[in-house]
This record gives sequence, C-alpha cells and structure tokens, in this order.
Amino acid sequence: MNSPPRVSFEFFPPADAAGEERFWAALKRLQPLAPQYVSVTCGADGSTRDRTPRLVTALQARGSPQVAPHLTCIGATRA
Repeated sequence: MNSPPRVSFEFFPPADAAGEERFWAALKRLQPLAPQYVSVTCGADGSTRDRTPRLVTALQARGSPQVAPHLTCIGATRA
C-alpha cells in the first residue's frame, strides 16, 4: 500500500477567547497534514454542549477541512 496515511483530528471546543485563538492557530499548524476531517466533541458531562455547535458552524463556514460534530447524550434529556 503506497497511499499516504489519512489523518483526522478531534478537538474540544475552547472554553474562552484565548483558547479559541489557540485553537485556530493549532488548526492552521495542522493544515499541512491535510486532515480528512476534524471532529469537535462535547464534554462527557455536557459542559461544552453550547460551544460545540458554534465551533462546528465556524469550521463549516471556512470550508476546509470537513467537520464532524461529536455529540454525546450523557446528561441530556430526550426533548
């Protein structure tokens, strides 16, 4: 198999503005690895539940790489 490895990265949404700046800088540094997609997860206790969709939307607006929200159901209601 001579094809290059495919990579993806999983991120937790930043907790504050400083973390968001570090996130975008890190994503820029990782771009040369040409990730197939990135995943943005919410914390197991739902602590980042509101920030996850916001970051996913911002990533989608930039168009590259593909983004997959990684949502958990722990601590969520059925509603």
